[in-house]
Amino acid sequence: MIFRFGWKSFRQNSPIKGMIIILLMATFLIVIAAVSMLEIKLKKYMQVSDALVSRGRVILSAGLFDPETEYNLKDAEDLRQLLPNSDAVWSVTEVFKPCYGDDQDCNIWTYSEEVVNALSPAIADGRWFEEKDMESDILKTVVSYNDNQFCVGDLITVYEPDKGAEIILEVIGVLEDRASIFGYDQFGTEIADYRMLFSTYSYEVEDSVPLFILAEQQILGNQDKGWFEEFNYRLNREVGFIKYIEQCTVVRYPDSVSEEEIDADMQLLQKCSNIFDIYRIDDVRKDSKSYITKELYSTIPIVICILIYIVMATLSISAITVKSNLHNYATYYLCGMQWKQCSMISLAEAIIIAGTAFVFMLISMAALSFSNVFKGSALHLGGLQLLACILILFLYIFLAWLLPRNIVRKTSAREILKSS
Repeated sequence: MIFRFGWKSFRQNSPIKGMIIILLMATFLIVIAAVSMLEIKLKKYMQVSDALVSRGRVILSAGLFDPETEYNLKDAEDLRQLLPNSDAVWSVTEVFKPCYGDDQDCNIWTYSEEVVNALSPAIADGRWFEEKDMESDILKTVVSYNDNQFCVGDLITVYEPDKGAEIILEVIGVLEDRASIFGYDQFGTEIADYRMLFSTYSYEVEDSVPLFILAEQQILGNQDKGWFEEFNYRLNREVGFIKYIEQCTVVRYPDSVSEEEIDADMQLLQKCSNIFDIYRIDDVRKDSKSYITKELYSTIPIVICILIYIVMATLSISAITVKSNLHNYATYYLCGMQWKQCSMISLAEAIIIAGTAFVFMLISMAALSFSNVFKGSALHLGGLQLLACILILFLYIFLAWLLPRNIVRKTSAREILKSS
């Protein structure tokens, strides 16, 4: 019965109730935007937190070379052999001038095992690499967004036109456009935190050139079977794709290795490598936490303003609504309802208003997502965003009930009926 009276009250003064619903929807959208921006920054950091948890170096380069042979280092295993004191390597290996189709350009990156296991980029279709892929005799790939040119399950032949090397790749996943992936594309900037380990691969910016990502673990882990010799120079040094480590490389060391030994390794690597910058992992971790803390502090004022807005708007509109409904409450009292129950009608009305705003917000978010309005942006509706909206919803309901309850408690039905 309380909800029936609440529904009746909700239908009265429709313009005011509609304004409340619109204001609540705007509040939800602002909260979703703020939480989304913070979440994507935290997610990026968490993906590389293992790389930054110990001591070591972050290397930005256009190619790493063995100082003795002057050959380029072709994969993470090469780097581990050159730096035997290291215990983990996060690296990107690029393939030199690969093609597909009728001499169409493409990019091929192979990620070290650490990167594959840590990364979880946004996938539009299919999936990221799984353990079972490492045992397959067909080389698996996750391809960049490509306007449906390549789909999950497609078999694509890529080749190196000069040497005649070619291999078939099977697509297991398609990245979202502008997905955040491991790799550096910000040379010349002053960023020295975890952000320098990520780049976005845009379909338009790259002039529709697709990117094929491979798992180095699948290539090296099947070396004893003789598979994928086109990408493993240890099996075939004469014919194969030309590969080289570049972009960003994280070399992590155990605590037993001193800073002096790490510096000696970096000096060895710098003898003939094309290195732009080398950062201490300790410094990168410190700057990363400082950046995240700064972002968090910049979000707090937004949240505070939203809370102040909710309190002020709720108290003002609720006072107007309750004052206009007091005569109805007195009528309900004469019909047998307890006076204290009248305040529950305002609670029921607040629940209906908040629920309506919440449902409309969900419908609006679904419509905007379906129309690709959010494409390439951080704005999305996930678990944290829903939790924040629900907290705002409950705060509104509590405040919308608190003031009417106090007004009803301090007023008697007799006074209302006398005044009218």
